[in-house]
Amino acid sequence: MIALPLKFSPKLGAKQETQAVEKDLFDNVSSIKLKAEVATVIMVETTSLKEQIASLTAAVENLLKHVRARDDQPNKLHDKFQSTPALK
Repeated sequence: MIALPLKFSPKLGAKQETQAVEKDLFDNVSSIKLKAEVATVIMVETTSLKEQIASLTAAVENLLKHVRARDDQPNKLHDKFQSTPALK
């Protein structure tokens, strides 16, 4: 909560009063920013290392499957043309 002075304090001049209010505002904003950063870290850390490894393993296996299928295409075409009788 921001503590704003309701009345001008005779102990402080206008400049000091303004600086006190600015400091309260800055402290509050800094606190909100820190809370947001902590919340972000907590959200990121919700997935366990085991889940991350499983997800990466599945992605690598899927990529490997597509690479093998692509690499087999030239061989399949070669075999297809080799088995086709030559035109006379």
